[in-house]
Amino acid sequence: MAHGKGSAAKNQEIITLFLLDRRLGGCTDATQDAYSYQLRPLQRWCQARSLELMSLDEARVREFLAERLNVSPATLVAAVTRLRTFFKWCSEQGHCDDPTTRIRRPKEAQELLPSFTVAQIKCMLRSCDPSTFTGRRDEALVRFLVDSGARVSEAVGLLLHSIDLRSGRATVNGKGQKQRIIFFGPKTTRSLLRYLSCRSGIIGCSDTLL
Repeated sequence: MAHGKGSAAKNQEIITLFLLDRRLGGCTDATQDAYSYQLRPLQRWCQARSLELMSLDEARVREFLAERLNVSPATLVAAVTRLRTFFKWCSEQGHCDDPTTRIRRPKEAQELLPSFTVAQIKCMLRSCDPSTFTGRRDEALVRFLVDSGARVSEAVGLLLHSIDLRSGRATVNGKGQKQRIIFFGPKTTRSLLRYLSCRSGIIGCSDTLL
């Protein structure tokens, strides 16, 4: 056990090193923010008890998690997941033994997210004015997202050379920088062609789709 500012400084130092390692490993800013968000409550919990993170054993970690049972199931699942990753890293770096090896991640009910109805999709497409550049872009984006099932973040970062209009397929960078292939149909292809033909006349366009 440490005391006062000493333990707080050491806790902050180890978290800073962990987040830096995540960044060097290719984690996105959003993922790093998620780690930081989930580690802050543990950091405050340790500070209130003058504890060092590297001194925590399984019992202490379970005590901390028990005090977080008032949060939503999704938040608790995320907390356990991030803590397990953090302490596994600490163990691999030789800072401490991993106190979370026997702590299981809580089960979370998976709710099916509602999809857009045909009427809603048609309404979105009607709002796109094909006589304008913005309208053509928005129509292509809506069709591409609905047709391929791509995430918005994947579409935003999609490179033009990763799109094959002849075969109706594209290679996107998904979560964790993992690549995957997505497919789209003829209507989306035609919409993309109309948008790209209009876009080609604009000076200074980037190599990305949008």
